[in-house]
Amino acid sequence: MSSATKTAPKRDVTHPFDLKHGLDTGGYLGPEELVKGRPNDAHNHGYSAIAPSVFYEACRRWRATLPAVSGRVEGYTFVDVGAGKGRAILLASELPFRKIVGVELSEELACTAQENVERWKRARHS
Repeated sequence: MSSATKTAPKRDVTHPFDLKHGLDTGGYLGPEELVKGRPNDAHNHGYSAIAPSVFYEACRRWRATLPAVSGRVEGYTFVDVGAGKGRAILLASELPFRKIVGVELSEELACTAQENVERWKRARHS
């Protein structure tokens, strides 16, 4: 297995999304960095956030497939399995989903995601 440093040489560079919004959604963590001796450790394959441009394009393509009459985003729940630090759920909050759910096995990543959500909410309401 390659070390994380070799596979992600810029792993500690702050993503422009985080700089702009004062968040911590970026970086790369290899599976070995997330293993904590918990039962679900075997299911952890590391962490890397989705690029906003990739997220927006995926949503654009998905929305293009929705039925013209009944295919409104408001009728859907966005579920991010493996939510990590929460970047995708933050991006999803810019769309009118009925509900947004993030699921994460790593307690540390889930805590960071919750902190990011709180910062995001405060910034949006100030």
